[in-house]
Amino acid sequence: MKKTLELIKGKGFRETTICEIPNEAGVNEITLFRHFKNKKGILISTFEHFSYIPAFSKAIRERVK
Repeated sequence: MKKTLELIKGKGFRETTICEIPNEAGVNEITLFRHFKNKKGILISTFEHFSYIPAFSKAIRERVK
């Protein structure tokens, strides 16, 4: 996920290819597709992983029932 952010930060989302991400991260491309399906899925998962917003949202939903 860190490599995804680095690539997108340096090249932009559109210019970063789906093949570059596993190559930079040192993982198999097939494995990447099994987990994320596409580049957009990788980006969404990366933002969710590095963001506090989902945790805050969950805490608020649990407390405001």
